[in-house]
Amino acid sequence: MGNENGWGNNPLGNIKMTKVKLDLHQKPAPDMSHIQRYNEQIRKEKKREIEEKMHKEEAEKQYRDQTLQLLSGIERNTAVLQEISFLMRKSSEKQEEIFALIVEMLEITKSSNQEEAVSKYRSIMEKINQFTSDSATLQSLYTLSGTIFNVVSNMNF
Repeated sequence: MGNENGWGNNPLGNIKMTKVKLDLHQKPAPDMSHIQRYNEQIRKEKKREIEEKMHKEEAEKQYRDQTLQLLSGIERNTAVLQEISFLMRKSSEKQEEIFALIVEMLEITKSSNQEEAVSKYRSIMEKINQFTSDSATLQSLYTLSGTIFNVVSNMNF
């Protein structure tokens, strides 16, 4: 029984097919190292940007904190100056005594250690307790001496 087209059992006729051997396992993988280097570079850049941002935020926070401390110190100093001004403007026969007490209060700032500051503060408080004047003057003397003592106490000896 033959094939009607005369090709026999070969449907392609007399065309010879060569077998092509494909070995997909032998092909080298594409070089992806440039992509890995690029990704690493991007990662390092992002990390650097984050660190710079954190450093900048920390520096800004420190600046704000220092500014607040400075303003707080100015406010305290202004309060002390207002108390001194009040005491010195008040016309009274005790103005010389008040001035001497203020000078003695300011001497607390010259203390070389905490014990010396406490001793000077106690001496001043005894003098204020013996001082006879109106209540506003006494209150101002107490406030002023307490403020100066607190400033000195917060200093590092």
